[in-house]
Amino acid sequence: MALNKLKVSLIIVSLVALGFAAASFFVDTVPQVNSPVADGTASTVHLAIDFGDGEVKSFDFEPRGENLFILTRNKLSEEGIDVAYETFTGLGELITRIGDKRNGTGGKYWQFWVNGAYSQVGASSYIPRVGDVIEWKFTPSQQLR
Repeated sequence: MALNKLKVSLIIVSLVALGFAAASFFVDTVPQVNSPVADGTASTVHLAIDFGDGEVKSFDFEPRGENLFILTRNKLSEEGIDVAYETFTGLGELITRIGDKRNGTGGKYWQFWVNGAYSQVGASSYIPRVGDVIEWKFTPSQQLR
């Protein structure tokens, strides 16, 4: 009898744990850094370009439904900052240089974060939303922020 109660208890605990794990998969846990979307005051996307040497350029603009690659390329072009990239069939564009910082130099590469979280998709697959804080960083590792 005690063995049956133990089995039932273990099954219940396992199901509850599984339920929490499944729920966490569907819940958006990306931190919203400086995002006033909740109170309805945001109307722009914040874009920061960190050159990895202390130089950071920041811009605010209204999203137009274009992907992050296009928005970044166009905004930097407006500001007179050169952007180089390669196109990979089926994957999209990969930024290989912003200004004078070229991928691979010093083991660093251009990577981006959205609202404090390292992106899990390429820039040509991400559509910025009002309130987003996007950070392009020239850094050796995604763990470095």
